[in-house]
Amino acid sequence: HNDLGSSSSLSSINNKTTYLYLYKKRIVGMVVAEVISKAYVLEKSYPMRCSDEKQKAMVGIHQIWVHRNHRRKGVASELIDIIRTKFIYGLWIPPNMLAFSSPTQLGNAFARSYIRKNNGEKNDD
Repeated sequence: HNDLGSSSSLSSINNKTTYLYLYKKRIVGMVVAEVISKAYVLEKSYPMRCSDEKQKAMVGIHQIWVHRNHRRKGVASELIDIIRTKFIYGLWIPPNMLAFSSPTQLGNAFARSYIRKNNGEKNDD
């Protein structure tokens, strides 16, 4: 049985909120998010660099982690979906208003895929 952490499983430290993804009473996923207003644009290059260009954003994804045995099973997407619908009371966050902070190469690939999928774009990589 899959569960997302409820209010008793959330923590807020330094204006960041943590959501946990539980599977059989074990934490297999986590996301740390915060309210922001602007973010730097991540260039498509590797190693990844931020441009000097800022754009509007509503939520910063400070950290996202999924246990290796649970990757590619929708855990990260479900966590981000919850952030988009529940994080700011009464607001639905469009995918283009998310900012992913210093992602790893895998995290960058996930972020681009998630935003592309949820904006209805085709894969152009």
